[in-house]
Amino acid sequence: MIARVIQASLAHRGWVLAITLLVAMLGLLLLALASVVGLVLYLHAFEREEEERRRVADGQWLEQ
Repeated sequence: MIARVIQASLAHRGWVLAITLLVAMLGLLLLALASVVGLVLYLHAFEREEEERRRVADGQWLEQ
């Protein structure tokens, strides 16, 4: 009787641990995905600014 209770308790702990680890892994995956999206947005903005600087420099060169 006691062995069954202990066995059931250990099985429950195993499921709780598995679910906790699954949630943690999902959180890390979402964090990595958000980091990649942030990096892509940053690089896109940087490229736009660089293109604008080139246009201004070309315009100044043409004025000379």
